[in-house]
Amino acid sequence: MTLSFSLSGTARWRVSVLAVLIGCVHLGCGSADLLDQAKSLQATGRFEQSLVPLRTLLAEGVNDPEVDLLYGKALQGSGVPMMSIWVLRRAMEDPEWFEPAGLLLASGALRAKEYNLAIEISDRLIEEDPDDLNALMIRAMARVGTRRLYEEAIEDANRVLEIDPDAVKAEVARTIALLALNRVEEASAGLIVAEEYYASDELNQLEASHFCAAQVSFFREKGDSEEAGEVLLRCLDRYPESEEIIGQALEYYDEEQQFDRSIEILEKAMEENPEVSDYRVGLVLRLDASGRVEEAKALMVEATESDNPAEAAAAFFDLAGYRLSAEDFEGAIEAYEEAFEIAPGFSSTRLFSFADALIVAGRLDRALEVADQMEVRPHRELVQGRVAYEREDYTDALDHFSEGLLLWPDNAVARYLAAKAAFQLGDVDRAIEEYRYAVRLDAEATDARIELARLYMADGDLNVALQVIRHGGETPDVQSALLDLEIVTRLARRSVSMPRHLFKFNQIPGFTQQSAKNMAKVIREENSPEESVAFIEGLSLDLMAPKNGPILLELIRGLIQSGRLSDASELADEAVRMNPALPNSHVALGLVLESSSDPKANPKAAFDRASELNPASAAALSGRARISHAEGKNNEATELYRLAAQSDPFSTDALWSVVEILRSTSQSPELESTLEEILERDPYDGAAAFLLAKSRLQQGENEEALWLAQRSVRFAATPESEALLESLSAPSSDLTKSSPSD
Repeated sequence: MTLSFSLSGTARWRVSVLAVLIGCVHLGCGSADLLDQAKSLQATGRFEQSLVPLRTLLAEGVNDPEVDLLYGKALQGSGVPMMSIWVLRRAMEDPEWFEPAGLLLASGALRAKEYNLAIEISDRLIEEDPDDLNALMIRAMARVGTRRLYEEAIEDANRVLEIDPDAVKAEVARTIALLALNRVEEASAGLIVAEEYYASDELNQLEASHFCAAQVSFFREKGDSEEAGEVLLRCLDRYPESEEIIGQALEYYDEEQQFDRSIEILEKAMEENPEVSDYRVGLVLRLDASGRVEEAKALMVEATESDNPAEAAAAFFDLAGYRLSAEDFEGAIEAYEEAFEIAPGFSSTRLFSFADALIVAGRLDRALEVADQMEVRPHRELVQGRVAYEREDYTDALDHFSEGLLLWPDNAVARYLAAKAAFQLGDVDRAIEEYRYAVRLDAEATDARIELARLYMADGDLNVALQVIRHGGETPDVQSALLDLEIVTRLARRSVSMPRHLFKFNQIPGFTQQSAKNMAKVIREENSPEESVAFIEGLSLDLMAPKNGPILLELIRGLIQSGRLSDASELADEAVRMNPALPNSHVALGLVLESSSDPKANPKAAFDRASELNPASAAALSGRARISHAEGKNNEATELYRLAAQSDPFSTDALWSVVEILRSTSQSPELESTLEEILERDPYDGAAAFLLAKSRLQQGENEEALWLAQRSVRFAATPESEALLESLSAPSSDLTKSSPSD
């Protein structure tokens, strides 16, 4: 009978090694033979097999630096580089073997991501030989690995390239370090080198795609859109599954307004990776933005019909998010409920997002019920705090936020909410601290950067406000960019050139017009209408172009205030003649007629025509309101001003006009709600805080009146507000009777 069997790779190796050892016993192999066997095995890449003869030598007490070196090499080749430290350090004690053992140890430490050890050994090697290219190269990569020593890594890489201009690894290390320091221009030359270096290894395709994406970013930053597009096509062809490249492509084509191309890319990505819900959501959003709403809805609903419960539940969560973005709160809540029914083992994050949707929808009691189900206590505290904040119980809200922050101190959203609650309670210093903490943690997660910059502006500290809005060297959105430009203009007290880091926003439709309008308004407030007019006239814009309508109106206002009514009239007549279908043309004419002394002038007809063309024109509505107010039709004027305020949610001008009417007619409840709305839009309006403080005092709400008076004095001190604060701060007095009169 014949026995047959097969051996695994490991078993075969053990048998072969055993055979070697048996042979040595029979033949009397000595140390030299074992050493030769180890060298022979390592020469053919069999490092793990070479451990056996080497361990035999070490067990016999052989003290030979070459054996130590080979043993260290065997351990590293076997995938356990850090086990080689002791033996390679011992080999380094011999001057003859110092360099090879040191290089082996340093390179092993680098592969094991033990960067400090790699740097320590490299330092010793370079101290012995300052031109040791291998040691310099290892130290450069290790310094990059620390994510701190980028400048030092560049120095090492530059030294290597001085000696050997073709040293690819040095160019790669230098490029990575330069990118980390945001020195993209200097890094540009090495981006292709780095990409090719990593692309040569199948395991490093992710790194290669990163450097390809970096090339696209470089050309986009330079403003070379054509070159960026060509590189992007190569990247998409070479790394079609790279999420980073796909993201780059979407940014690029969206920016170029080639939305069909973005949709095409997402359709392909979704087809190849149906499990990646981000692709489906991105596609839905772009279909929606392109007017293909029904397709977008169908795509979202289709995904919820999956036979896989996990996929269906995830799709329902995505559908909830989509409906939330469309402000379909009830539909979003319904989608959340469906998801939880399909997959009851939901994550804490999903539960938290559901509670958030309930709060946004105003279903606060239900949100608290969901909070009670939360096992993650910081989530529960945040939800309870948000509910309290919505109910204007700011003390309870701040208590919950503070409790949540003890358990989750690095939550930027909680810091932001704590800041808002603290501000509502009058603790401005804590609000500033929490805002600052939120910005440091994640400047993009909330509006903390904008709120903090505005707070510093209200305090009169424009330099700090500018530092805050430019935190991290990036301006993330249009609102931040406009605020940045406003601060710079107020600091200069004159027109300024567009800061270079804001150039990219000029590609966003309407940004150039809004920024010019805002700058003109600031110049008018800080200096004079004449300088504002000079600024606009110096822009060399075609004011008859429809997109420049907002700037036209700002110029008309400046001309009127400068006493140049005839120039304003000529400009308005031209606008109506050239663009009779544009609302701003008729608003411009209305402003001129409103300022005219001609009794036959009929500004109302001009404003009415503008409103017919655009019922949401805030300027037209305000113009009609002024006329109604002048005619004594206060209720009509108030209604029109409120419509104007709805159309321009970032301005308080129309609301202040309502306040003036209400103060003259003594309508206290409506006056209070209007002042509250002003403070909601602009928490740092000291004048509104003063009037509301007086109203609260008359109702006996002394504590809130005190905080409002403090806010008034801090942000817009007047003798009246200071007197009110002094009376409210008195230890004992009849506050209501002693309040200053109008």
